[in-house]
Amino acid sequence: MKLLWSDNWIEVPAPHPVRGSALIEVEATVPILPLTLAHGRRIEQPLRKLASFAATDGPAAALRKARAKRAEHGYTGDYHLVAVLGRAVDGEGGGGGPRVVALAPRTARCSGWILLSEGLLRPVPESFDAEALRAFAAAVAPGANALRPLVGQSYLYSGMDPPAELTDALESALHRARGGEFHGAGVGSPLRPPSGSSSSERLVLSRSPTVAGGEGAPLAILGAGDYVRMEVAPALSGTSLERTVLCDREPQIAAQAAAELGFAIATTDPAGAIAALDRRGLVIIATAHDSHAALASAALEAGHRVFCEKPAVVSAGDLERLTEAIQRAPGELEVGFNRRYNPLVERARLRVLREAGPATIVASIREVDIEPDHWYLWPNQGTRVAGNLCHWIELVIHVLGPDAAPVTVSVSPRVSGEATGIDAERAYSIGFGDGSSASLVPTGRGDSVRGVQEQIEIRRGSLTLRLDDLWKLRGSSAGRPVRGRTLWRDKGHERMYREALDRFEAGRPAAYPEHDLRRVCEVQIALSELVIVDLPEGEVSELVERARGREGAAVS
Repeated sequence: MKLLWSDNWIEVPAPHPVRGSALIEVEATVPILPLTLAHGRRIEQPLRKLASFAATDGPAAALRKARAKRAEHGYTGDYHLVAVLGRAVDGEGGGGGPRVVALAPRTARCSGWILLSEGLLRPVPESFDAEALRAFAAAVAPGANALRPLVGQSYLYSGMDPPAELTDALESALHRARGGEFHGAGVGSPLRPPSGSSSSERLVLSRSPTVAGGEGAPLAILGAGDYVRMEVAPALSGTSLERTVLCDREPQIAAQAAAELGFAIATTDPAGAIAALDRRGLVIIATAHDSHAALASAALEAGHRVFCEKPAVVSAGDLERLTEAIQRAPGELEVGFNRRYNPLVERARLRVLREAGPATIVASIREVDIEPDHWYLWPNQGTRVAGNLCHWIELVIHVLGPDAAPVTVSVSPRVSGEATGIDAERAYSIGFGDGSSASLVPTGRGDSVRGVQEQIEIRRGSLTLRLDDLWKLRGSSAGRPVRGRTLWRDKGHERMYREALDRFEAGRPAAYPEHDLRRVCEVQIALSELVIVDLPEGEVSELVERARGREGAAVS
């Protein structure tokens, strides 16, 4: 289908319907309000940040990050709040449904089809035409700025219903437009999509690859955000993988990223992307967190090797489902916990495992700044414990080794007045069966110019280590100094992807230990449960069971 993006009509796959959505075959649209910061992150002092990253991460990594951030506007910089007129489309892609008007948040200015929450459209008579739509948009426009905090998401993927303020604005504007109070002043003329969009192949956009494809196994990438373009794409160079299909739920991202990275097919349908692999292949999953376990399980069950970005799960139900899939396909799941691939982390781990007795680990993490409506904070994303803190849960478990058994968890009281969610500015603790303990303190306070920053202190036996931002290692063992550093700050992404791709192409099994995955996921679920139900502490096993019961009750 055609979609208007950055003043150009581009060919994109149509959106893939999801539960609670409505697909509209568009007759006309009127953009009402442009959205800024659609990616959910405000970048302060960009030039100083670039200089800082060049000094710590190296010029090449800083330049790659800068290019990805600059390119982000081309992918997410033209979203609007849009008034839409069209007909509902049935599940087979056919028209003929009721004529409707809709208020569509976070969408392109115009396209052949628009997907939106079914709560944001209303039936209108056949006489309701494009000029009536313009009057409807003009009735919304005076209060549009007040709606800005509510329209940064589409309410399709967050597990949230459209707020009453938005539906009230829809109803009020429709009533006033029908009453003749507005005549289109203050908004632009209606836009109409070009004809010729194909309903028979609307979810798939076939392309001629722009990057020379390999003759090896087929590759599917699910999710094409800036992380994929910045960290995954470089790792594909030099492999023999056939770049078969790239999927993203946003049509313009799927189309543009497929063209940029040289994939033959762009789609918005993740199940269809997996099915597009005509033989055993590799599926890389970097979608929204709540979809990771389901997509990884589906790809494993289809016989593919899977690389799943963190977190592997966000719920107890996810863990159960993924565990069953792993048992049926052992040695086929890689998980994107990158910090274990940092050489200083590996050196610290080997030193720790040579000592006896319980260990104490304290990690202080300066988190990235995100806007209050960032998707990390949606209720179905498993809290920021799942979204971010899982990195350091995994790091602790990796450093302590395979015998470390998490037993208890606790969380400090909630800090009032925080704008970034119920899990912000809290200290998290993990107790292990051998007496070891870990304290994780994520914060949004302090200097943010260098992005995520972490200081990790490890004590065990006669050993004391301090790992400064995955860059410098200092400490002592029985009075003897321990020192190490890397040339640049290294979060392990490059080595992680290179080794995972090498293993797959060489026919070797995946390397991420299932035992580690279960321990990490259980601690993550237990800490998230403390946050969600507002408990101070508990046993890991009991909290996982409690989460499972709560999830089951919510479904029933």
